[in-house]
Amino acid sequence: MDTNGDGKVSQAELNAAQAAIGRGPLDIAAFDLNGDGFMTVLEGAAFMRANDTNNNGTMDIGEAPASTAAKLAKLNQLSANAEYVQKSTSPYQNNVRYSSGTDLASRQTNAISFGRGHRDRLDADGNGKISAAEITQFFNNEGIFQVNGNDTTAMGQGIVADQDLNGDGQIDALETAVVYLAADDNNSGAMDYAELIGLPSNRPERMDRYNQLISQGYDPNTL
Repeated sequence: MDTNGDGKVSQAELNAAQAAIGRGPLDIAAFDLNGDGFMTVLEGAAFMRANDTNNNGTMDIGEAPASTAAKLAKLNQLSANAEYVQKSTSPYQNNVRYSSGTDLASRQTNAISFGRGHRDRLDADGNGKISAAEITQFFNNEGIFQVNGNDTTAMGQGIVADQDLNGDGQIDALETAVVYLAADDNNSGAMDYAELIGLPSNRPERMDRYNQLISQGYDPNTL
């Protein structure tokens, strides 16, 4: 997420990371515990761990958002751990879970569900797919007009260019689903930080998984 290498994540960088996995923007304030407008690795780790209420090492679907007090408590614990602070430039240790099951069928079903949900949020004209203009409008409706120095028109075009696997100039639910499936290298039903930052380079795998889903009978035009 830290695309400029300054050791922290800005609102724009967080939005870009969210867009890369087919999700809408998040407010950096949910992570920023010292009020400087950025998220550090320690703050991000504190957020993840505070929201992992069952302590299973992942943020599971349905776990309630943690309070600021809980996040601060985790931050203080991490800050007191000299070894962790020394490694705080390393990837986050927690994962973001997209599937409650780790078998292939469960992962596919949940990833497709995520793809449908993302499509439904952004598909303003109801044609079942997401266009670059709809992505731009989504960002603009959230009050975001630039991401990493690029206007959201360019951002929308870039996301479609990356995620459109069948060449129709739009993103369907299956094309979003394979973002999750291809990023999850260890097939755990969750994506860790290292897997997320590998997203830009895994287009061939996404294409393979997209074709596999179609061969299994999934039709992006009817999902």
